[in-house]
Amino acid sequence: MRTTCFFADLRMKPVLDESTHTAAYQLQIKQGDLYRLGKLEITSLDDAHVRSVEKMCRLHTGGPCEPGYWNMLMQEAIPILPRNASGWKARARPTIHSDTQTVDVILTFAPRAS
Repeated sequence: MRTTCFFADLRMKPVLDESTHTAAYQLQIKQGDLYRLGKLEITSLDDAHVRSVEKMCRLHTGGPCEPGYWNMLMQEAIPILPRNASGWKARARPTIHSDTQTVDVILTFAPRAS
């Protein structure tokens, strides 16, 4: 399933039925604006590995943003990184710009502490 980055307004309204002692909830979801990828920055790697991770990335500047995608990309990228006895940890840090409806993302790769 592919999801894109929309901000949505969610409202829940309980509907109580005292005769049956039940409750139902009516959910109203209003789709918000589509957010697009602004800038992608990959840190803590040498230039060659930065380029390799960039080539793996299927999201491009101006394209729809997929919030859950970054964890998948980082996991796919770890095997191509230089060997490290303690392994690698990776972190995605998104910055949301409501005024331009873009999301800048910084991916940081670092060796795990031994």
